[in-house]
Amino acid sequence: MADLAGISVDYYVRFEQGRCPNVSNALLDSVARILRLTPVERLYLFVRGRPSPTH
Repeated sequence: MADLAGISVDYYVRFEQGRCPNVSNALLDSVARILRLTPVERLYLFVRGRPSPTH
């Protein structure tokens, strides 16, 4: 997955664990494309892909 998204495995693991506070739209777009997400699933990824400022 990391290779297909064009990022390091370490960064992808941190992304999956929610430890990347500044995930780019490009990365989220790549992940959504690779996983062939529906529009609703894509929206969920964008919402969940960024940590909440209250946490």
